[in-house]
Amino acid sequence: MHFRVCRTLALCLATFFTAAAFAGETATVTEKRITTPPDDEFLDLGLFGARFFESNFDRRAATVAYTRVALDADFTFKVARPWSFELEFYSDYTSYDFGHFESLIPATGTPVTPALRSGIAPIRDAYFVRVTALLGYELAPQWRVIAGPTFDLGLGNGANFSDSVRYGGVLAGQYVFRDGGTLALGGEVVTRLEKSLSFGPFLRFSPKWGGPEKAFEFDLRRDGFAVTWNVTRPVGLFASVDYDDREIRLSRHGSVPGGVWRESSLPVYGGVSWRINRHARLSAFGGVSLLRTVTLDDSRGQRIFKRDVDPGLFAGAELRASF
Repeated sequence: MHFRVCRTLALCLATFFTAAAFAGETATVTEKRITTPPDDEFLDLGLFGARFFESNFDRRAATVAYTRVALDADFTFKVARPWSFELEFYSDYTSYDFGHFESLIPATGTPVTPALRSGIAPIRDAYFVRVTALLGYELAPQWRVIAGPTFDLGLGNGANFSDSVRYGGVLAGQYVFRDGGTLALGGEVVTRLEKSLSFGPFLRFSPKWGGPEKAFEFDLRRDGFAVTWNVTRPVGLFASVDYDDREIRLSRHGSVPGGVWRESSLPVYGGVSWRINRHARLSAFGGVSLLRTVTLDDSRGQRIFKRDVDPGLFAGAELRASF
């Protein structure tokens, strides 16, 4: 029942987005930061959808296509000085379509279930959530230390919730520019499903150029970067590169019971945005998903296969609002 409710909510969001904007990744396209809210705003909310068109696995007969709808939000609270608090939230629902999945299964080696051998894909619907809570302490007027926990939740229908969570933490130093942009540099550690810990950099850089009109915006984060040119007050052009990396715990009753589906990609895309009013902006984008890799492990962490996916096109739209 829980997953039916989640799926219904995700589909309702997609329907609303179509009516309001044109529904259609980031490959996602994950955690896009096409716009930066003004300094006096504390909530940046985004709703987007995209269609990733059919691509082949390793030039094999097997194909994959998927549709993704997502909701993300950034909350910034000015706590009593010298403290500050920021909460980043991202969630998406993905519906996969596979063809000739049986051609991906090795003829020998790792034992597989008869259902998987017959070509029943281990994943059809997937839910993903990422939350990061950062507490900042002001060391000087423009210098801060930020730290806090982070966790990911990735699971398919029928997966065990408690076995689907990855935990981690962030520690970084941050410099706040006079125009409201920031530079943060530090580290992040995250657990992995059936694997060892993952260590990586935590990076943010969001300056603005072009005088009072701030015609150019650059936003670099740990999962990609975007460059925006505000051609006129309502119209902007943007280009972006994202890094999408996720792990999904599979259903206990599927063709790979309790296994893990891992995928990563590098979506490269661009588009046009239109500022509806001071608080809202609508964007349409299209691009290609590069360096796509899919890995399937069983519940013991034993590798079943690792396959590359040919570059694939995607298109979608996003509606953002800042308050």
